[in-house]
This record gives sequence, structure tokens and C-alpha cells, in this order.
Amino acid sequence: MSHFNAILGQSPELRVVIRNARKIAETDVTVLIKGETGTGKELLAKTIQIASPRADKPFITLNCTAMQKDLTEIEWESELFGHVKGAFTGAINSKQGLIQGADGGTLFFAEINSLPLFIQPKLLRFLETGECLAVGGANAYKVNVRVIAATNTDLYPLVAKGTFRRDLFFRLNVVPLELPPLRQRKEDILLLADYFLADFAKRHDLQAPTFSQQAISALRDYAWPGNIRELRNLCERLIILFTGKVIEPENLPFEFKPIASVSVSPKLLPEKFPPAWASVWGEDDFGLFAELHYQGQIQRFRWILPGRFQMGSPPSEPGREPFVMVRETKHMVVLSKGFWLADTACTQGFWQTVMGENPSYFSDDVNKPVDRVNWYDVHRFIYKLNSAITNLQLRLPSEAEWEYACRAGTESPFSFGKNITPKQVNYQGNYPYTNGEKGEYRETTIVVKSLPANAWGLYEMHGNVWEWCQDGSQDDLGSNDATNPLYDPKDYGVARHFRGGSWDFPGSHVRSAIRNAAYPDHSQNNLGFRLALG
Repeated sequence: MSHFNAILGQSPELRVVIRNARKIAETDVTVLIKGETGTGKELLAKTIQIASPRADKPFITLNCTAMQKDLTEIEWESELFGHVKGAFTGAINSKQGLIQGADGGTLFFAEINSLPLFIQPKLLRFLETGECLAVGGANAYKVNVRVIAATNTDLYPLVAKGTFRRDLFFRLNVVPLELPPLRQRKEDILLLADYFLADFAKRHDLQAPTFSQQAISALRDYAWPGNIRELRNLCERLIILFTGKVIEPENLPFEFKPIASVSVSPKLLPEKFPPAWASVWGEDDFGLFAELHYQGQIQRFRWILPGRFQMGSPPSEPGREPFVMVRETKHMVVLSKGFWLADTACTQGFWQTVMGENPSYFSDDVNKPVDRVNWYDVHRFIYKLNSAITNLQLRLPSEAEWEYACRAGTESPFSFGKNITPKQVNYQGNYPYTNGEKGEYRETTIVVKSLPANAWGLYEMHGNVWEWCQDGSQDDLGSNDATNPLYDPKDYGVARHFRGGSWDFPGSHVRSAIRNAAYPDHSQNNLGFRLALG
């Protein structure tokens, strides 16, 4: 039996990949596996190793994304090539590098697109010579290692930008294999789902349910942004929580509802529904949604109905106006038109796909919000994406739109009520809101949609990252009623507002009414953005 039978699927796109992988398994050629997150790049790499003459030798994985944030250049060299005792401060003992550890076998570079530029020449030299030199060592030594690399983003833009060496790219790209996303393998979805259900049922000593035809249609219609990994997680959740024998559409999360079964109330529709840019759309318990798809990235937008609300905070609200330069004077605001608002902050994966690089400090997971982007950067991103998709008119929300959506019909300090916990908001848990209990301080951003949504289906509007708005800085919005307020001066050098608080700010600084501002060239590791339309 072929080792490649472990990779399930009959779609033509996948079979081409398997056919080519089977051919190269017997060789030592360097391989570059391309594919979105969750498509099975590491499984393919391991299968190539198992089907090769190196099957009984080591298979070592180096996750470049997980390592790059913390390691210095000499630490990277030590990880790859090892070091001798006394080579640098802290080198108490000699250490074997990953390359030497993989001698005779395979070294797999996961997400090599995140490999720091400073270590790339040394990896290139190893690929060309097969020689390693430990940090502090005097003599190089030969190592017999096959290199397989994987990337979740196109390397060409990184080469053009200068963040990935052209010569290294060509040295790695000897045989490229590109795994298709699950949404392009519709004929494989049921096969994979049945396999995962049976596997998890066996692990948990439970009976595996089956999918109804309607549920199968729902699975096939879904876009699967998390690919096979998302399908696997769904199946495990169903095994644990579902107690029936046949899974129906109503037993699936809202996003899996078949489009044909979605009931849309005419009075809730925007002027055009579905919008021209949407690939997936419908209505769930939160209201209307539409998804923007771009090169494997998916951003869901929520339709925010027109309405009125009290913007700002009352004088009695604890923690009010911690920044003396911006006031939270309470006043009535009318938004006469509905608009689309992204249900999450823009992720690092989406930013990297559009811009070809990831500026984020917390870059260990591309599903975290992008950070360290200034207001100008955000507008370059918007311009580039609008130019790539016909009729797309992305923008930043106004301050009024942002707070209206954050509040989601509430007048309390938070959309969740009078107080919060770290189970609802990512903030500095050591400094809770008034009379609250201390809680977890994560000291980092978290993956979007990790915490509960507000009543309008919007995630992490409190905390995680501050979010840029379009408005120019105004110290005080005043007490007069306003309709569709937006202060957007033509002078792009004017300071701009951002809202919502972040992972490193106390509870009082993540309230719905909190306002902050900075010059548009300002960036920091707690500052991102959320897209709007309409």
C-alpha cells in the first residue's frame, strides 16, 4: 500500500500534488510546499520522508513563525548549526544544531516565509555546500540532510520587497508542490469529515453520527478559511457535543447554514444585497453578513443597521477620560445609513497576503490581529485591496460608527455590561475595572475570535489592539446632537483617533467610550485596525 494513501482525497488538484510527491520521494531534491494554513503541508512533508530511503531517519521540524520573534542572530545560528562551549555568553555546554540532529533524514522548515533575513545567507550556504559550522567552531563538517520547506504565503512579493533572498528562493523552489485549499476540494469534504468523525468517535469510545444530505450541502457550500484543520476541529466538537445519530444543518454553527435556506428580512437589507464583492452571504442570529475572499484570506463583515445612540460617557462613569487630551462628552448621535463592519480586526495573514510582509511584533500566529501599522500604512493596504477587487470601496470606520458598533445597543461601560473579565476581553488583568477582581494578563495579542462576540457579532472590540479610525483628532466632540459625524481634514498630517484599548491597558482603558489619538505615522505593538464598507 502506498504511503501517500494517508493523505485522503480524490480531487483532481490533490491527485496531481500526490503524483508529483510520489515521484520526488525517492530523490533528495529540495521541495517547497505551498498552501494556506491548515491544508496539510507538514503531513505531506512527513509522507515524502516516509516514502523515501530516509524513512527510518530523523524528521525534524523548525517552525520559523514560532521562533522568529524572540531569537537573535546568534541564537538562530545556534539553533540551526549548534555551538561549542564558551562560544557566547550563556553557552555553558556545547549544543548540537537542528541540522546535525537531522543528519541522514529530513529538516522541515514550516512557514519559511517568516525566516529572518539575517539568517538566510547562512541557510543558503548550507544548501549549496552541505556543510555546517557551529557557532564558535573552527572546522566545518558535512551533513547529509534533505530540506523540505513550506510557506502559507506567496514568496514572490517578499522577494520583490527584499525581505526574502532571491537566491534562497530559487534554491528552495527546485520542486514546488501547491496544496489546494479545502474549498477547492468539495468532493473530498465528506470523505474527510467521515474519517474524522470515525477517528474521534474511536478515541472517545462513542458512536459516530452521520451527516444528512442537507448538512453535507452546507459543508460543501462553506468557504473553510481554516481548511482541513477547521474541518477536523468541527468533527471533534460534534463527537463531544452532539448526541444524536444524524447531523442536520441546525446542529452546525451558524456559518455553515446553506445559503438557499437563509431567510433575509427585506426591511433589514442594505441597498444591494448581496454586495458585489461578497463570495458568501446570509443571515444568522446576529443579522446579515457577507464575506470578502481574497487569495485564500476571508474577512467576514456584519451589516450594522442605521440608528441613534448616546456617544461618550456620563460624568459618573468610573475611569472616565484617562487621556486629558481627548474628552468623552456624552451626546446624541444619529447614523442615518447602515454600513458594513469587519467582525474582527484585520489579521496578520490578510495583511501579509495583500502587502507581502508582516510588520507585527506578535507574529507567532497569522490569525492574530496585525499590529505595528500606522494610519498611513492602513490606507496603503486599503488602496491596494480596493485596486485589486472591482467595485470594492473599503475604508476605516468613523469614530461614531466604531463606538456605535462596539456598544451594540448598550449604554454601559462595556458591551458586556458594567464590568468585564479576561474571559471576555484581552486587557491588563492585573488592573481590573472598578471593583473588579484581578484576572489573567496575557502580555500579548490573541487570535481573533478567541473571545465572545458582542450582541452584533463583532469580536474583540474591547481590548486586544487599539483600532484606527478615519477621524482627525478633536479634543472634545461637544454636547450637541450630531448626524453622521466625521472630521476628516484634508491635511493628512493631522493626528488621528483610535479606539477600543488593547492587551496592555487596564480595564478602565478598554471601555466603549475610550478615545485616544496619535499622529498618523505612529505605530506600536498594540495598534491595528478594522475595515468598514458603505
